[in-house]
Amino acid sequence: MVLINPNPAVTDLPTGAIAQTFERRNGMGSQASTSGRLLLAGIYLRAGTVITTITFASSSTAMSGGTHGWAALYNPSLGLMAQSADDTGITWGANVNKTFTLSAPQTLTVTGWHYVGVMVTVTTTMPTLASLVVIANTAQASPSVGGLSDTGLTTTAPATATAPSSFIIPWAMVA
Repeated sequence: MVLINPNPAVTDLPTGAIAQTFERRNGMGSQASTSGRLLLAGIYLRAGTVITTITFASSSTAMSGGTHGWAALYNPSLGLMAQSADDTGITWGANVNKTFTLSAPQTLTVTGWHYVGVMVTVTTTMPTLASLVVIANTAQASPSVGGLSDTGLTTTAPATATAPSSFIIPWAMVA
């Protein structure tokens, strides 16, 4: 069972982070998405918080042949709040953090589970992301904790993301 503690006072937040998808001290694995597919992670955020960046962490496999890459912030109903610029020359090494700056700072209006998403397209190799794989029956409980979402994407995040359908949760932080 994965416990995600929404109380930032008792988490191991990285310097400068407001929140993270799960505590870094939890055991992590690595998972790759597929080119052009949105990968979402639930993140507990409080009303009044201002979000300007989203950071994801790669694992052991570096990206090769990146053609598009962006991150997005979604509200609890999976409605798009903001997206970073599309990086058409994206590079992402192994075992490094990749920070995406949103098009405009976002001040949250509700407390609760929001979603951060990342999408990259490649001609050769997808990066693996530091992630958790959650037991299926626990991940299906509402609200979703994250997973694979929309496909066929390149430059723009969907206005409303499809509810996650798998049980891969990438580590991410917002600042």
